[in-house]
Amino acid sequence: MSEIIKNEEDLEKIISDMDNIDGPEMADVPLFQETAFETPFAHVEKPKAAAGKPRVISAADDETTVIGASTVVNSNVTCGGNIEIRGSILGKLVVQGKAVIYGSVEGDIETGELDIKSEGKVNGNIVCQNDFNMAQNSNIVGNVNAKNASIEAAIQGDVDIVSVLRIGGSAIINGDITAENLSVDGGAVINGRLTIRR
Repeated sequence: MSEIIKNEEDLEKIISDMDNIDGPEMADVPLFQETAFETPFAHVEKPKAAAGKPRVISAADDETTVIGASTVVNSNVTCGGNIEIRGSILGKLVVQGKAVIYGSVEGDIETGELDIKSEGKVNGNIVCQNDFNMAQNSNIVGNVNAKNASIEAAIQGDVDIVSVLRIGGSAIINGDITAENLSVDGGAVINGRLTIRR
């Protein structure tokens, strides 16, 4: 025990004195106060955008939209620049630039360029204006149309490539293949017709 409290009577006196202490006076003050805020951008005219149409981004802008891993977009998505999908899109995806998919898309895809990374999944048809790359352990259920392609994983659908198609040793394609130039690595599995375009 402390030196100040020597016996039980002193302790009772201290407790009694504490009970008699008046608390602070409660003032009637609002928790939040209204504050007028004037934006410094009030005089700046907002650009007019056409409803439903994204602003067209040039390749030099290199703008990238990211759909985070914990995000599910239950709608069609149109992107004027590039997009990186770590979460899920449940709807059609239209991308002016490049799309990179780590997550999943449940819908058709139209894009300038497409990379499907390991564990990426697409359930829909793909139309790619330029290069299409598909990493090992990714998966597509749908048809693929692209200018050039490198496939290292599973596709359940037809593949139609305008120019160069490289099928890696870990690829499994269940569908017809059409290409102008074709290379197939050992170990690849192809179940379907093969047509070389001239």
